[in-house]
Amino acid sequence: MLSTQAVKEFAEVYQREFGITLSQGEAVAHANRLISFYKLVLSEETTWSERPTKVESHD
Repeated sequence: MLSTQAVKEFAEVYQREFGITLSQGEAVAHANRLISFYKLVLSEETTWSERPTKVESHD
């Protein structure tokens, strides 16, 4: 769960970058989706980094 301050800061950055003012609920929803996206990317990055770098040939 994000703090009220974190949601406020997210809404401010969103407004500055996209010119759209979000309600408190919209800011919470967007921020949580962004966090979920980062978690997904980071978990995939970990998965990929654990794979062997050399691909074996199946000739």
